[in-house]
Amino acid sequence: MTSNATGASKPQQIIPVKCVMIGPSFAGKTSLVVRLVKDTFHNEQAATVGAMFLNKFFNFDKYVIKFELWDTAGQEKFHSLAPMYFRGAKIAVVVFDISNIESFNKAKSWTREFKSHSTEQAIMVLVGNKCDLDRAIPVDVAEQYAREEDMIYFEASAKDNTNVNNIFQILAEKIPPPSNEPTGKDDHVVSVARSKEKEKKKCC
Repeated sequence: MTSNATGASKPQQIIPVKCVMIGPSFAGKTSLVVRLVKDTFHNEQAATVGAMFLNKFFNFDKYVIKFELWDTAGQEKFHSLAPMYFRGAKIAVVVFDISNIESFNKAKSWTREFKSHSTEQAIMVLVGNKCDLDRAIPVDVAEQYAREEDMIYFEASAKDNTNVNNIFQILAEKIPPPSNEPTGKDDHVVSVARSKEKEKKKCC
């Protein structure tokens, strides 16, 4: 991202994008972020208090997407603080545990919460995490809900590192490039089928 020794190339432009990770407790939001940024996983991940902040960079030919990842706490006692982190978010990733029906129902509440408090037109993503476990939520149910809410749906496993980087790579590709760069892209909607075609590793 810096010029070379000869000074022939210019520094790449960095585009910051605020991304909030929201959803119920124990859905695996922190595990997804840690897997994405540090490529590690801990079975006993401590619950987030307030919010955790990390960066993830995706390099393109002439610019860099810098995801500013805000991993918010899912516990009820921190729920009132969440809207504070929604302001300015360009991407909202709603995470639920596909092995837990209650987790899915609570994720719906978080979706409504974000929509009622967001200050930007944001790309919204629904992620069914823990696809390494036995599912309680059928794929078609999750996909139908995502379509109704104009969300992109993915499934992932932070534990097995299934589809984690792929999700955020696709989202990075949805961010408009600098105005002097050709876009060649559609709007932010991407089909679940297309996302699965890009997976390096099949889920479940």
